[in-house]
Amino acid sequence: MSSKDCEMGTRSNEGIDGTKSGLASISMRELIRLDRTVLFSILPIPFISYAVDRDERLGIIVAVISGIYVLFLTRNRVRLRWLLFLFGSLFFGGAILGLITGSAKLFFATDPAEDFLTATAMFVSIYINRPLAGLLMHEMFPAVRGKIESETRYLKQVTAVVGCVNLTTGLFRTFLLLSSVPVEYFVLISRPIAFTGSGLTVLISLWLLKRRSQQLRRNGS
Repeated sequence: MSSKDCEMGTRSNEGIDGTKSGLASISMRELIRLDRTVLFSILPIPFISYAVDRDERLGIIVAVISGIYVLFLTRNRVRLRWLLFLFGSLFFGGAILGLITGSAKLFFATDPAEDFLTATAMFVSIYINRPLAGLLMHEMFPAVRGKIESETRYLKQVTAVVGCVNLTTGLFRTFLLLSSVPVEYFVLISRPIAFTGSGLTVLISLWLLKRRSQQLRRNGS
């Protein structure tokens, strides 16, 4: 993990006022404008489920195509490069195994693996005082770019939320995989549950950010 990748949240003594952090100037309308990559990652879910129902290898191919498109959208994001490489390797490795064995369940086993990996990375980043939530929010919310780097305490709170949500999602997905639920239903249940968790994370992050912005405005008045 390079210092450039983790520069968000390292300056814990800055950002005491709204002028430095820039949070006080962000409106809620600006905050709720999600990056288009988040939206495009949701759209293929019903198509993947339908394809898996027809043929498991076909479902894997459709999932891989959608994954390649998301990677294409994020190709120029230097801050996410190491994360994309890590998860991309896991994703495509699972796809190769799934295609060879003809088991979509083996391919989708990468979902909880990614959840547990993300949760571990989040908790470790808190421990070393370099919260990764800053990196994620920088990519998801264009409005906060360049304005939250110094908010270490806030970023630690969001990082903890992301870690807990991913840990819970990973446990739930593992339970589904080990149960008798057909793989096409696993896709329909697992992916929406994951995005529900992501949505909950976004809402909590926005609430914490709004509270921090209000605090900065009061301190600046």
